[in-house]
Amino acid sequence: TQTTGTSTIATGQGFTIGGSQFVLQQGSGNVGIGTASPGAKLEVVDSAGIRITDSVAGRTLIIEPSLSGSWHTFKSNNTGAGYRFSNSSSDLMTITSTGNVGIGTTSPATTLSVGGSGYLTGGLGVGLLNTTAGTLQTSGAATIGGTLAQTGLATFSAGFLGNASSTITSGLFSMNGGASTTNIT
Repeated sequence: TQTTGTSTIATGQGFTIGGSQFVLQQGSGNVGIGTASPGAKLEVVDSAGIRITDSVAGRTLIIEPSLSGSWHTFKSNNTGAGYRFSNSSSDLMTITSTGNVGIGTTSPATTLSVGGSGYLTGGLGVGLLNTTAGTLQTSGAATIGGTLAQTGLATFSAGFLGNASSTITSGLFSMNGGASTTNIT
């Protein structure tokens, strides 16, 4: 059976099915599913979240609100898919299906890949937690591929090894591990 037709809703009226199962507000044009008073163009109220399914590939994106107040969930039934956050002109952040995160890059090679400059207001810890603002701490060796410019106090607790030319021009140099050659002028 095929039916066609047009429904007209009187001015000032809306359209409701089942109290709050589906609501179309005539004045605002808001559509509500699971709510009698939608507060946006589309509002869905349900504890199971929203499912968006591709009818061709059958893949589903699920958006679930946090029931415990801890986490909102975005998930897919496609284990090979990642997530990409974009604006109208560029990709901003990528999360691959393996969990790598790229900011400013669409192909993150490690757990965190940043394409561009970074700015930290706190400390940076490599292999350990560092909450001291303005410091870089590592639990292992640090390799500098270019010139290391030092302003202020430099402390080396396990010695200092410089190859080629290591020059300290000014400031305080503190070493708690010894060195084979010390020549500070």
